[in-house]
Amino acid sequence: MKLKALSAGRHGNDLQNTGVGVSELNHLVQLLTDMDSVKELVAELQHEDIALGDTKLEDLEAALQKAKVELAQQLREHQELLNVKLGLDVEIATHRKLLEGEESNWLEKVLVP
Repeated sequence: MKLKALSAGRHGNDLQNTGVGVSELNHLVQLLTDMDSVKELVAELQHEDIALGDTKLEDLEAALQKAKVELAQQLREHQELLNVKLGLDVEIATHRKLLEGEESNWLEKVLVP
């Protein structure tokens, strides 16, 4: 009877140890599953980051192109304004010469009777 009790106790301990081992294995399986999930999430985030980076780059390139077009338009407008200014400067100089000539003629008439 003692032998059966000892044998049953040993089997009980073995069964208990096996249960602990199974529990530990289940825990390890869960950790591996969690690690796989994390790896998948990291891969997904990296993919999204690359896609966002491409989108950001495309947005920046579009903004740069728009800025170039606007700058070219402003340069054309600036050149037109400079041409108008140059024309007005020439016209002002011409009128100034005419006025100076008239003033000089008037002074000659007034001073020399």
